[in-house]
Amino acid sequence: MKVVVILVIFHLLYLDGGVAIICHHPCPLIPLTQLNDFKKSLTGPTLSPADVGYANASLMQNRRVTEHPGLIVYALDASDVQKTVVFSKKHSLKLAVQSTGHSYVGRSTVEGGILLILSKLKQIKVELNSTRSPHGEVMVETGNMWGGVYEEVDKYGRVVVGGSDPSVGMGGYTQGGGHSPICRSLGLAVDNLLEVKLIIADGGTVTTSTSGTTIKHTNGTVINSNDADLFWALRGGGGGTWGVVLSFTFKLHLPPNNGMMTAISVFNMYELNSGFIAPGAAVLKKYFEFLKTVDEKWGGYALYSTMPLDNTHFGTLTLDLVYFGGWTQAVQNKMDAFMATLTTKPVYTALKKYTSFWEYQKNVPADRGGARIYLYNSLLQNDTDYDSLVDTLVQHAVTKPYPLLQGCTNTFIGGATRQGSEKETSISVGFRTATHSLSCFLGWGDPKYDADGEKFGLRFGDELQKYGKAVYFNEPTEDISDWKEATWGKDNYARLLTIKKKWDPEQLFWCHHCVGSDLPRKQYCPVCIFDDKSLVG
Repeated sequence: MKVVVILVIFHLLYLDGGVAIICHHPCPLIPLTQLNDFKKSLTGPTLSPADVGYANASLMQNRRVTEHPGLIVYALDASDVQKTVVFSKKHSLKLAVQSTGHSYVGRSTVEGGILLILSKLKQIKVELNSTRSPHGEVMVETGNMWGGVYEEVDKYGRVVVGGSDPSVGMGGYTQGGGHSPICRSLGLAVDNLLEVKLIIADGGTVTTSTSGTTIKHTNGTVINSNDADLFWALRGGGGGTWGVVLSFTFKLHLPPNNGMMTAISVFNMYELNSGFIAPGAAVLKKYFEFLKTVDEKWGGYALYSTMPLDNTHFGTLTLDLVYFGGWTQAVQNKMDAFMATLTTKPVYTALKKYTSFWEYQKNVPADRGGARIYLYNSLLQNDTDYDSLVDTLVQHAVTKPYPLLQGCTNTFIGGATRQGSEKETSISVGFRTATHSLSCFLGWGDPKYDADGEKFGLRFGDELQKYGKAVYFNEPTEDISDWKEATWGKDNYARLLTIKKKWDPEQLFWCHHCVGSDLPRKQYCPVCIFDDKSLVG
């Protein structure tokens, strides 16, 4: 008993496999037998800091936000999820939930607590005879990646709105809104969401949709209601804060009869030739002007970076336009007219036809991560001063410190995304009215540049935000000061906060700049254990 008292009163540095976990009063010490009993009760595997595979499992795509969980749990089924939530709450343990680890601001990892990974929840169920969607629906467990979902629904001659990166998962993507290369034709992911099944903070299982909510409590009691507030919150209120989503059900759509096309053009962005020039900047300005003239079948991306190419050229600008339909002569004429306005000629062009959306998506490279990143975003509008915006991006390229790299991905949205009801989803008005989601980053490899990257990333993010009316929850400026209003708007945030307090009053589910994250919170602790077997006798 004397040993236990000492450990509770003083800081305990628990060293396991080189990972240090700080434990201190009032954090409880968990008896080793209880922790082992919990792990044995699970169907899925677990990893502790000393285990082989722990280091890779804890890595985030953005290495800068990698944390060191005290325990990693791979859920194989809903029961594993439920047991992990109940165990975490009982012992006041910090808990984070991860689908694929693409949160570049670190929302899906945790220092010292339990990291619940859903990547093994892989079921996909297609139902073509749906009363909720004329062309069918698909139930997707949260561990799936979009590439696999596209491949599966393609077998049924259908498409679904999802992420452009085939390695991105369902969870955070959907709950943050979810734009897509075809969202201008079919809407955002949240516009296509029919139902969500999740485990809430008390361990209960909830199924919710616009029709209402069913709660199955851990004691077996079932409660049905017409209350759809939680479903509204899940449609844009951000991942990691409402519960652990087990599955999403989405609308399915018929693809265009005559397939789809992509038009790719690559330009040199910057040159050092008798001084600094930016030939790609003029192209980007024309690109934004051109996109104001196209219909909702057009979508796609502009990708820009400052990666050195040779002694003279650094950085490329890639225009990757997607046309969700057959490439007619009228469409070709429009593309030709745009290219004729450019004084800078591309170094590469390609026009590709695809018979299906899956045929297009399977060629999209996955984000493998590995760098240290500071992300920043702005949701741009029709009335944005795009010429000034591009000039600001060029200025950022000039003023960023060496050896940081700068890059941006501009997603062309609008069209059908502007037609969704503001009352049915919790995304901001600024997201609903936006025509572009511009996400930029500073990237580097060595942690010694973290301070510069964070300092300049925040500054650049603040400057970029002035050109839009909101920020995208999934790709936000990490340290933005007005995150509540910029992400959801004042009225939406107030409603979201009320829902959060109802469903998770002790804030078991917490993440950076998520709903309620700035409020006083119950003390949640790392996984601190003591060997109670050694105290027997």
